[in-house]
Amino acid sequence: MGGVGMTPGLAVALVGLLLGAPAAAQQAAPPAGSIGVQFPADPAENQERVRAAGLREGVYVQAVAGNSPAARADLRPGDVIVAWNGEPVAAGDDLVKKITATPVGQRVILQFVRAGVPHDVPVVVAARAEVYPAGTFAIDASRSVQLVRDEPNPQIRIAVAHQHTASGCVGYLYVDRETIRFEVKWPAKDLGHAFEFPRTALTVARQWTLIGTSLPEAELKFAAAGRMRSGGTYHFFHVDPSLPENPGAKFEWQNARDWQEIVSAVREFDSVVARLRPPPAPAPPPPQTASLQIEAQPGGAEFYVEDEFRGTTSSEGRIKVSDLAPGEHRLRLSKKEYEEWNRTLTLEAGENRTIEVQLAAAKPPEPPPPKPPETTLGLEDVLKLLEAGVTPARLETIVKDRGVSFELTDDAERKLRALGATDSLLLAIAKAKK
Repeated sequence: MGGVGMTPGLAVALVGLLLGAPAAAQQAAPPAGSIGVQFPADPAENQERVRAAGLREGVYVQAVAGNSPAARADLRPGDVIVAWNGEPVAAGDDLVKKITATPVGQRVILQFVRAGVPHDVPVVVAARAEVYPAGTFAIDASRSVQLVRDEPNPQIRIAVAHQHTASGCVGYLYVDRETIRFEVKWPAKDLGHAFEFPRTALTVARQWTLIGTSLPEAELKFAAAGRMRSGGTYHFFHVDPSLPENPGAKFEWQNARDWQEIVSAVREFDSVVARLRPPPAPAPPPPQTASLQIEAQPGGAEFYVEDEFRGTTSSEGRIKVSDLAPGEHRLRLSKKEYEEWNRTLTLEAGENRTIEVQLAAAKPPEPPPPKPPETTLGLEDVLKLLEAGVTPARLETIVKDRGVSFELTDDAERKLRALGATDSLLLAIAKAKK
């Protein structure tokens, strides 16, 4: 099963196997698409993180490739993808199917939720080779090395091609603190080459060069593995992430990745885990508004900020306004039968202040000043009123109200009658003498 003792001819045969998918099939197959997001490989872990984000279904974003449609759409670790072009996305496999069914270059609308807020962004599906260029390794640029499980026992998964005597198989190498496991994905005839050993059985982890070529690979040797062919020696290529999931796909020479990543995964496990962990969620931006709570007695008062009505206090006298810009504000409380309350207040961003107010009862209005007493009418006053056109009947009423200060002599009667005074008016004047 290992590369020990391989002849140059067999080495060339292996390279031919890995390089030699039929040309016609390669031309017919469309390029694999990608948007450049990484999500937990374990569906249970994905569901747990989605639920922790307050959602029932979706795909938790662990990482975003640096040169990808997702990065250009500002997706970030911690976001949860919930829909693809209007169709709900329930889990990681569901998202992969939708991406692979979408032609490279097609524009779609991706919906995700960040901190409880939904966002709709356009993304253009890119070729996987553009998103994950050969020879690169970083959690934000490749899914061929993944942290598929975190504490209490983290697990790394690496896409690999395993070469043995005259053939090769493709799958995943899983490494955690306790075990090293190889899962064969294809071809079916080589599924028996899968293995699982305790970490303590690993005796060698180093670079190996495929005999007859300059192609670097990783050599792993395990003790107490005599039951396995080659006595527990295995050689692996670190390959493109699409290879294990595409039986019979062509393995290009340049797609062989850095052997050191496989060796590091087993020799420097904790540091690799730390590198693969998604960055912590960014700290929330500092608050840009201030909050103000008014507690006023009695309740039911109208509250104004800059003369803009912001609501009526409750029966207990409370009202809270949470969208005030930092700076100075003019406040006002108004209630019928109470004096208006005014105050100017300066608030800072993020401040949450409470103000207690006791409204004062309004003072009763002052009574109007008493009218000055009206003087009695003299003869000249009555004559002027008649000359001004006041009717004898109206003048009779005025005389009764105010009285007169003169005697109704013959001369006075003659003057009054000359201006139209009636007998009734003259009788009233005679009786109104005070």
